[in-house]
Amino acid sequence: MKPSKETTMNEQRMMHVDENARLFKDNLSPIFDVVAAASQDHVMDRLSDSLRKAVLLMAIRRYEGNGTAICRALGITRAKLQKELSYHGLPCRERRVA
Repeated sequence: MKPSKETTMNEQRMMHVDENARLFKDNLSPIFDVVAAASQDHVMDRLSDSLRKAVLLMAIRRYEGNGTAICRALGITRAKLQKELSYHGLPCRERRVA
């Protein structure tokens, strides 16, 4: 069965977001320091999809998946973090301390 035009457009959009997120992550990691330092409410809402995904990837790496630290750095709630992770298809599990 041939995919619908809407499905194809969504797939292309997500590929574009993924590509831009990789570029941002590789080239603009200092932005994370600025975002984390600002730590204002709704910081993530002001960023494009690509930047949001890149910032999430940087936060996950920097804080080793510690959801509390990520939320604190980005100024978002745990529910907002879970929503963002799910939206961008990122792992929603936290690092477990043994």
